[in-house]
Amino acid sequence: MSFSGNISAPLSKSLLVSARGMDAQGARFLAISQNLANASTRPTAPGQMPYRRKLVSYTNRLDFKKGINLIHLKPMQFVNHRLNRFMTPLTQQQMQKGMFRIKR
Repeated sequence: MSFSGNISAPLSKSLLVSARGMDAQGARFLAISQNLANASTRPTAPGQMPYRRKLVSYTNRLDFKKGINLIHLKPMQFVNHRLNRFMTPLTQQQMQKGMFRIKR
């Protein structure tokens, strides 16, 4: 992103920093909304993993040319851990009612 015209250097730097920060927040909100929308998604075929949560991470890097710190987004990451909780039915009658015990 470059600014031209009558914009002064300090103002263009502050706009660039703000734009990068808003890009990072937009990516973060996108990942959060996808995680919420797909939280209960199940695998479509036997042996597949359920939906894996997405993580957004970014770093702060110095841009030597402009002399400012800018946020750089890293590629989207997925959480690759197994679920540490699973549900088992208590009895046949409770299972029909939809009751479950959570093992830890």
